[in-house]
Amino acid sequence: MARPRTLKSASEAGDLDAVKYHLSQGADVNATTAAGHFALGAAVINGHSEVVEYLIAQGADIGLLSEFGWSPLYMAAWRGQTEIVAQLLAAGARTNTQTLDGWHSPAGYTPLHIAAVQGHLAIVMLLIAAGARASTTDDDKQTALDLAVEGGHAAVAKFLRRARKPSNTGRRILSLPRPRRAAATDL
Repeated sequence: MARPRTLKSASEAGDLDAVKYHLSQGADVNATTAAGHFALGAAVINGHSEVVEYLIAQGADIGLLSEFGWSPLYMAAWRGQTEIVAQLLAAGARTNTQTLDGWHSPAGYTPLHIAAVQGHLAIVMLLIAAGARASTTDDDKQTALDLAVEGGHAAVAKFLRRARKPSNTGRRILSLPRPRRAAATDL
């Protein structure tokens, strides 16, 4: 079988051996295409958690943004990749970055907004536990709660209502598990 030609294509395919090969040959772990695509984003969108973990361990920038302002955390929330959301949060991903206008993503969406739109309750819970602000509005002045209600995601809406109650301020509603970091010998 032919090895993917680039680090991004290897990441997209989930081919960890090819990812390791490209990095050993000097590929830049944070290289970005003209369209704003990058290896970590490709692995995230395609649900390759093992590749995501390896790229992070090799210095992948978890704060890189696509041309529309999509962070790896936003991509994982959009695709419903709960395990990858947890990996990115454990690595320190910022929870409140907002998108730019374009490609099926209204301006000002945070990872919490997109998780609420998609009805991904587990991801909404992880994001809130990690410090995502439920009060943040997109460019249309809608919060994640507004979008969950609009989308008919009752469980997400119920959780977000509880999360924004003043009695919950400063108190963790849910503790975020910290995934074990892989040792070099595990990879």
